[in-house]
Amino acid sequence: MSMLDLEKMQGAWQQRNQRLEATLKLDIDNVRSRLQHGTASAFKRHLRWLKLEAAFGGATLIALLTFVISARSDALYLAASVPLIAMALFSFGTDIQHWQILSRLDFSAPILQVRAVLDAVRARRLLVAKWIALSACLLWLPLIAVLFKAAFGLDLLRGLHISVIAVNLALGVLLILIGLFVFGWFTKRFAHAPAFQRFIESASGSSFSAARASFEFEADFAASLDSNDAQTVLTQQQQSQWPAQANAPLRQLRRAILFGIFFWAILVFGSAIFNVQNGGNAHALVPGIFLHLFIVMQMIAGIVHRQLLSILGAKCALPLAKQIQSVQQMAHWRGNVARLSIVLTPLLALALVQVCANAIYSIDLYQVASPILAIAAIGSALLIALAHYISWRVTATRFAQDSSNAATFGALKMTKRLLVALERAP
Repeated sequence: MSMLDLEKMQGAWQQRNQRLEATLKLDIDNVRSRLQHGTASAFKRHLRWLKLEAAFGGATLIALLTFVISARSDALYLAASVPLIAMALFSFGTDIQHWQILSRLDFSAPILQVRAVLDAVRARRLLVAKWIALSACLLWLPLIAVLFKAAFGLDLLRGLHISVIAVNLALGVLLILIGLFVFGWFTKRFAHAPAFQRFIESASGSSFSAARASFEFEADFAASLDSNDAQTVLTQQQQSQWPAQANAPLRQLRRAILFGIFFWAILVFGSAIFNVQNGGNAHALVPGIFLHLFIVMQMIAGIVHRQLLSILGAKCALPLAKQIQSVQQMAHWRGNVARLSIVLTPLLALALVQVCANAIYSIDLYQVASPILAIAAIGSALLIALAHYISWRVTATRFAQDSSNAATFGALKMTKRLLVALERAP
């Protein structure tokens, strides 16, 4: 090969490399432009949701203040309204503050500066969500009482037995203390766990979580460009694509979970009405409260499950591998809740029989049966529950799996179908 031929070959190689570099640069510019547009659109959607939340919160606050003015001579309803006004003011003020901060946020600023602002916003939103969840049991009775008083003029608080108010107050305060302890323990132990981090993102609001995830993906893209690893960036961008065959299983799963949430919500109101009607009757109130707490646990599990689903789908900025990991951890967690429900079945059956006999036939089975028989039934239920727990820890039978799936209205099996569809994605 002559020197002239070698120079021609080197020139051809250089031209080819220049064309490849130009194409790659064009692709990178296109990806960067699409990511920036996606982040801007996601935050615009979140700001629209914030306006709606602020409008609803402002209307709620005005309604409560109007009620307080009209009932200013009634100390009992003033006391019931104060915590509701405080919570409404806290939530409304947070929405207004966040709208002001995010509407002025400059995404062209340094990434660390933008992240610091978003972290502060998320922390404040999490604080609101945490206190709404913690105080839900304490505030549901004042909320209903104020609503009935304002809408229908019914004095619900004075019509209730004092034990109902006392139990609601004691249980509400107890659950706040337990919730603070559990949340603190989880935060310390699982602060850096991916599943816990994704749950925190979901708890801060689905629209904010989606907008923040879009910004983080854009930031990771920019960081990868700085390290001159463009091919990895483009591969990561391709891996973030949600497979079309997973859309149908995801929709079915969301519908099943939503049905379960509505089902348990109806039972929550039913058990609450039963407990209110049986104030002062410990034989009915104790199993009624036990059933009520179990139903609330199921409803919260469904809400958390559906909230975690909000980070999935074609609009999610997370890579597909992380979305699959989220679904796997979600299925494991929901399965544990379902199995715990199966373990509690013997105790729930006793409580349900006592509640139904009292509600339908006005019969107190505890008084009808002898104390020895009642103690034997409760002891047997505890032993069976313990045996279920031990068998669950040792091995998972087909019956236990089917029972757990039934307890979630098929959500566990649908989650597995979703996983199969995701793992088969090219």
